[in-house]
Amino acid sequence: MQTIQLSGASLASLIHDLEHAADTDQSVSFCLENGLTVKIGGGLWSPPIGGPDPVNQPTLYPYLDLSTALLPAHELRDIEQAPPTVIPHEYGAWIHVMDDDDWPQEEPTSTTPPPFAHLRAVLEAASALGAQWINLDSDGLDVLESLPTFEH
Repeated sequence: MQTIQLSGASLASLIHDLEHAADTDQSVSFCLENGLTVKIGGGLWSPPIGGPDPVNQPTLYPYLDLSTALLPAHELRDIEQAPPTVIPHEYGAWIHVMDDDDWPQEEPTSTTPPPFAHLRAVLEAASALGAQWINLDSDGLDVLESLPTFEH
């Protein structure tokens, strides 16, 4: 087993050497700032998913591009007062998909539906699909078959 000695190496070069060692019988040793030497044997380390240098990789957030027809006119009109983060734009809004636990707990009356009931249903469906954001767009064609649509 051959040893590669690293001292003061950048994270990118360390990851590169660890990837190389993972493909061979080599081990990698590197010195920490406190003088401690760490040794990782070949085949015992695998690179992180997403590339060799996760520190410098941007984070991607999945989003759904949906039609504003999923919300009734009154919810769309008042969207900026909704509990999640909302970023309005000319054709609709970007909406952060928040956890159901983060919604204010309000007891609806028998005659009044809970505020933003349709938005909440859209967010629950988006969360189930793994989306972290929704782009509600008046030109958007995508709807969720399980939810009603509204004419504007």
